[in-house]
Amino acid sequence: MKQVLIIARLAPPYYSGAGQSLLLTARALSSAGVPCTLLSTRRRGDAVPAREDIDGVRIRRYTVRWRRHPAPLFHLQCAWWLLWHGRGVSVIQFANMPLRWRPLRWIAALYRIPVSLRMTAVGLDDLASLQAKLGPARLRSFATVRGYLLISEEFARLSRPYVRPTTQMRVLPKLMDCEHYSPLPETERRQLRAELGLDNHQPVLLFTGVLNARKRPDLLIRALPAVRRAHPNVRLLLVGPGAKWDGATGDHNRDYPQRLRALAQELALGSACEFVGEVRDVERYYRAADLMVLPSRQEGVPSALLEAMACALPVLLTAASWISGELVRDGQTALLAPEDADAEVLAQAIITALDNPEQTRAIGAAARTLVVEKHSAGAVIPQLQDYFARLRRPQA
Repeated sequence: MKQVLIIARLAPPYYSGAGQSLLLTARALSSAGVPCTLLSTRRRGDAVPAREDIDGVRIRRYTVRWRRHPAPLFHLQCAWWLLWHGRGVSVIQFANMPLRWRPLRWIAALYRIPVSLRMTAVGLDDLASLQAKLGPARLRSFATVRGYLLISEEFARLSRPYVRPTTQMRVLPKLMDCEHYSPLPETERRQLRAELGLDNHQPVLLFTGVLNARKRPDLLIRALPAVRRAHPNVRLLLVGPGAKWDGATGDHNRDYPQRLRALAQELALGSACEFVGEVRDVERYYRAADLMVLPSRQEGVPSALLEAMACALPVLLTAASWISGELVRDGQTALLAPEDADAEVLAQAIITALDNPEQTRAIGAAARTLVVEKHSAGAVIPQLQDYFARLRRPQA
């Protein structure tokens, strides 16, 4: 294989679960002897290098003005790169579903390079949902796609009627760096909590991710007063950046982080609710916390979920439609609250978890065992290499 081209509009150092996951995948492929190039963006004025090499992965970042729809310009820049370098590319892998990618599609066809897309959330970017949103005419732009990487069999069921019989559809676990994201011995964990200003006798709840309406951190904040009545010294840490626009749903979140702060003030939560912001060492918070809470109404398989599980941090999440039964088993590898849970129901689920610390910690330990077994590089990369090899075979 000559090289794999990965296209992700957002990738580290910027906050993006999909971009972070694909960079990790590229590094693992490079370690396995498969050359990789990652095309991404950087914001005008940021001190982020345009070209960089990370663990053998060649990264090219194009400068764009970040606004609501920067994707068309970025895809034009990627098309120009591909026009010059296409003969050295074996497979093109997109981080998500591109909706404005005609020049890229044409040049890929010119060089006969198979294209693979990732689907990340049922109801958002599976082909059945995209047809309902875009219509059959625009969905035909995906007719030449050779393969799809899926997070669950549910995606395959929903999308199979909209693809050719020869199109590859592979359910592949999301790769996780289980060495970087790992738990600490209890003595080191206590020291870490002290460094973060956390009392070793207070229960610590954690939310990580972009602060937008789809992830519903407001529901968690509304649940906190009831939790405090049962556990007066409980503390909630919200780790992650705010977002003006949610690219997954098109929802505007211009003032959402400010409304969250106003809500915490209105509920008189004080230091019990802390907005940490975006951090580079989020694994420290996974290792220090007692319970991760993800009340999203719609998701893919978020990186935050796997990162927490890899750190043996118990996770309480709402039973959204994206959940894979192999990854999330209620009472075994995670704790589930109803998808339509209100603040009172969510608060009771949190209280139950905190009232049973030994059982909750056992769930976290089982979750780490599962992630190491199914989501480590040794489990995922051979499957991905086989998938790419099948994409390159001539179609009947």
